[in-house]
Amino acid sequence: MKKKILISGFGNIGFRYVEAILKINYRLIIYIHDKKINVLNKNLLKNKIHKLIFLTNLNDLPKNIDLYISAVTAESRLKLLKQVLKKTKVQNVLLEKVLVQKISELYTLKTLFNKLDNCFVNIPRENLNIYKKLKKKIKEPILSFKIIGGDWGLCSNSIHFIRFFSWISSSYLKNIDTKNLQNKFKSSKRKNFIEFFGKIILNYYRFSGYFLCKEKKQNLSIKIKTKKNIWKIIETDKEIVISDKKKWKKIVKNPLLSKYMTNIIKNILEKKITSLPSLYDVVNDHEIFLKSFINHYNKFKKNKLDKIPIT
Repeated sequence: MKKKILISGFGNIGFRYVEAILKINYRLIIYIHDKKINVLNKNLLKNKIHKLIFLTNLNDLPKNIDLYISAVTAESRLKLLKQVLKKTKVQNVLLEKVLVQKISELYTLKTLFNKLDNCFVNIPRENLNIYKKLKKKIKEPILSFKIIGGDWGLCSNSIHFIRFFSWISSSYLKNIDTKNLQNKFKSSKRKNFIEFFGKIILNYYRFSGYFLCKEKKQNLSIKIKTKKNIWKIIETDKEIVISDKKKWKKIVKNPLLSKYMTNIIKNILEKKITSLPSLYDVVNDHEIFLKSFINHYNKFKKNKLDKIPIT
């Protein structure tokens, strides 16, 4: 029986997911759902193997879906997920980040997760072999770290690095200090969403570090300090370079979503496993992240809000 995939959201990210799926070499039925199907994206897809079905509503779903991918904004993610789970039986779920915009939505998502065997989040660094190798090489406790980058914004990107240090250190995030964030927010590149720039301090239970995000474009650099070593990471659009003070060095290509996601989806469909974190793995990080950024956002609002317009 042909496996069935449903993707909600057919913007840039949803399109990249479809590109990745089309590289799977056996026939799938792919349901692509959006309120308005992007005709340009649709015409760019090249496919001779799979059956593609485009939907503007959820009324014509099959009884069973092997994988549901949520590539919509954080604003509508929970609402759509609940609708999908009412319409069809879902075997596996893959969520984009940021998960949601409200703490209460996060709690609801946790409740839904109790009914799902496999719910994963696309925070991909721990899935990459170069970072798996780095995790094995860092045999001492991390003492401190610093992350510097530019032009992304902390609202949409800091969760990647919060999770990265939770994973690579096998530790837990305790709190986030936002006092060095800019005292203003900016409109995101995506309409109706905001971004913050500046510096946040990430306090884990055994160590601390900071993330400085500048407004001008700058390659990502990470420095990790242990008692006997210092690890340096440089990420560009094309490559990832990791080195240490003992002259170990590794360089690999920096893969696009449409490149690395093919094997991830195959493993989920065939084995129900992946190196991506589960929803359970990232809930604590997301909760602290949301609370910290909602509190900072409310400094600029007359009426206190329980959500923040990020995605």
